[in-house]
Amino acid sequence: MRDDLPANPRWLKENAEVTSMTRYRPVTGRRDLRVAICILQSPARRRGITLLEVLVSIFIITFGLLGVLAVIPIGRFDLAEMHKADRAAACGRAGLREAQLRGFLNPRLWLYRNRIQAVVLGNPAGDAAALEFGEGYALDPLFIANNQGPNDGPTASFPYGVSPPFVAMKRVTLDPDFDMNPLTPINAVASAAANQVNAALHRAVFDRIFTWPDILNVPVPEVADERPRQFITALDTSSTPSGLLPCAWPPSPVDGVPPRNVLAPLMRQSLADFTWMITVAPRVERSDFFYDADGDGQPDDYDGDGIVPDFFGFLRKKGLYDVSVVVFHKRDVSDGAFPPAPGEPAAERVAMIEQDAFLGAGLSGGDVALSTVAPSGSPRDLELRKGQWLLLCGVQRVVDPSNGNLVPTMIRKVFKWYRVVAVGDFDPSANRPTRYVTLAGPDWDPNWSFLDTDGDGVRETQAALFSDTAGVYTVTTELHWNSIWEY
Repeated sequence: MRDDLPANPRWLKENAEVTSMTRYRPVTGRRDLRVAICILQSPARRRGITLLEVLVSIFIITFGLLGVLAVIPIGRFDLAEMHKADRAAACGRAGLREAQLRGFLNPRLWLYRNRIQAVVLGNPAGDAAALEFGEGYALDPLFIANNQGPNDGPTASFPYGVSPPFVAMKRVTLDPDFDMNPLTPINAVASAAANQVNAALHRAVFDRIFTWPDILNVPVPEVADERPRQFITALDTSSTPSGLLPCAWPPSPVDGVPPRNVLAPLMRQSLADFTWMITVAPRVERSDFFYDADGDGQPDDYDGDGIVPDFFGFLRKKGLYDVSVVVFHKRDVSDGAFPPAPGEPAAERVAMIEQDAFLGAGLSGGDVALSTVAPSGSPRDLELRKGQWLLLCGVQRVVDPSNGNLVPTMIRKVFKWYRVVAVGDFDPSANRPTRYVTLAGPDWDPNWSFLDTDGDGVRETQAALFSDTAGVYTVTTELHWNSIWEY
């Protein structure tokens, strides 16, 4: 053994950068001591990866691809919902323009399902006809036309099947006695006489008007090299109004003479996914208050806003109404005559909201607790989806300040539409099954609650739920009692 080495040297481990060898150099001892090299593995350089690294990489890539595949259906659903909302908004704006140009906002043309005029005749307050005070109307000709017959009772109210003491709009149709040919841009206003048109033509009239034809029926062929084809319908010019009923094409000649239908106009078929209707309700705000101080039987301009409604509700071209175009997606207009399928909710149904169930005091809608009407209600009674719309229904009461009693002639109905932005779970543990939802829309006053249906001493607001609502387009306007060109 060399005498110049320490008895117990301490060694410091070093890793070689190139040869993958481990070197040890002494920390103590002579500085010129040669470094001892211990070869622990082959000096060959590593050029590959281990099997474990390959398996880990495959594992990570697999889960990454599965995550991407899981997002694709969600993206397609969101894209479809975005497209539906965009089309519903366009349909709502187009429907409002259609109603204004064709004079649908003229109450003289509104008829009940039994062809009785909806306006009150002989109003002494100036105009010869007026609406009932505080009443809301649902202009839904397409629904009434498809529910005529012995089972047309539900068509009297909106939502259908609702009778007092619940709050509902009066469902009305249009008088088809005046020219409503869709080929005519502007139609003259005629008297509201009884309908003499057959039921098939009646449905054809309103189907042409209240079905949005923007999305054409152009199916993609199964063979890739074939062009898409449009479907065309020939219209029967012999019908009255002309050009509304479909006919066979090409027409076959009779005794060698081409029939009249050979000159019939052609109409491109649409998917008919979007249909629309109109709701009309008096404009009511949380700050509104009216009282008959002078005893003339008419509410006074108590809040000084320049709006003085008379007893019949005709505001003498001063008052405003909320006109809402309600757009439906794939609506089944025959729901009023037939019960829903087993396990499916009714297309129009009612839920209740306790006066203290407006968690945000009704500001912009907010969080509310929907309850079923019956204690034994099922989840389908409160079935809602994000993006649908519901209608809150209530009444505005006026209290006589002299005695604190309600003035029975000064109760007007309140109707406002709200979009559902969030839906909670169904809770069957309450006295009545409950579901919490978040609404977005105008302010709602909880004092507009109507009745106490469960006997707990708290009045409730009625919520009308619908299965097929895709959008609601609301404007505040005046009703066109005459022609819009007179303004």
